[in-house]
Amino acid sequence: MLLSTERKWIMEPLKLFNNAMLLKNAIEAIDVFIQGHTAEVCPHCRNVCCINRHSYYDYADLIYIQALGLEPPAYKEDVRDTDCCQFLSATGCTIERSLRPFRCNWYFCGALLKSMEDGAAKPYRKFIKEFQKIIELKKTLMDTFRTQIETAKGDKKERRKFRRSFTPG
Repeated sequence: MLLSTERKWIMEPLKLFNNAMLLKNAIEAIDVFIQGHTAEVCPHCRNVCCINRHSYYDYADLIYIQALGLEPPAYKEDVRDTDCCQFLSATGCTIERSLRPFRCNWYFCGALLKSMEDGAAKPYRKFIKEFQKIIELKKTLMDTFRTQIETAKGDKKERRKFRRSFTPG
């Protein structure tokens, strides 16, 4: 039978993975809506919004990607931050939407926002509702991660205290 601390160390990473999967699924749920608008707006745009500076994962993005058991894509070192994104192809981004950096995923230029807002009201309302859900899921993921870190720190202190109780002295 597992001790409660052993069960905790098995369940906590699973909790983080499950939270990451919920977030991934929520992002995938609105992909069709976003893709429909980017397919209409982006090919006609003269100023490409997808620049390399936005392609980098921040701390929260890396936690999300790692929680899914994945690694971020390899970066080319010779691309300037102001150049077009190194993951942008003729048909759009080469990174699946649910795995892109959040700053990349959630930047909508004025023309794209107008297209979304001027479209059918029901899909737009659904998108807004899902977007709010995504924000909450990301917060939950980060809270779960912080709890795991704090628990690990506490467990380390408990192990030290336990070892000291057996140290002659």
